Amino acid sequence: MFSTNLLFIFCYQCYRFVQKFKPNRSELAEKLYQIYNEKIFSNQ
Repeated sequence: MFSTNLLFIFCYQCYRFVQKFKPNRSELAEKLYQIYNEKIFSNQ
């Protein structure tokens, strides 16, 4: 498992990423969700 610090940094980067690409939110949400799942599974 990865630490809460890393999780916070990751979430913050996602937040900034979403801020950059506001128009395509639903598409982006799906992509971020996929990336997030990959990160979680790769860290188990």
